[in-house]
Amino acid sequence: MSYTRSGESYQIEPIAIDRILADTSNPLCVIANTIQPRSRVLDVGAGNGILAMLLQRLGKDVEIDGIEPSAEAAHLAGGFYQRMINRTLDAAVEEESDQHAGLRRGSYEYVVLAD
Repeated sequence: MSYTRSGESYQIEPIAIDRILADTSNPLCVIANTIQPRSRVLDVGAGNGILAMLLQRLGKDVEIDGIEPSAEAAHLAGGFYQRMINRTLDAAVEEESDQHAGLRRGSYEYVVLAD
């Protein structure tokens, strides 16, 4: 199944990060504050990289990888992740390559699937 979404919908204004972090009831704020510093995080459906941006702004110093099926979003978000995998989760898990070796069970303290 192919996923398509307008490229403009992936754009985010920097002020949005501050607004999310200021709203302690925002689910992304809750998730970002739950993740402990220096942990390994897998962001499934990374989109525009907003989770990585939030963690960076909070100074969490995490090692974060992303999986994103949209090539455009993966390109936009790639700079915020140690590793960006432009595949669906199923495809990334099924592939037997060194690039995806970290997806094995126990490789991450946190696996986030948030919209």
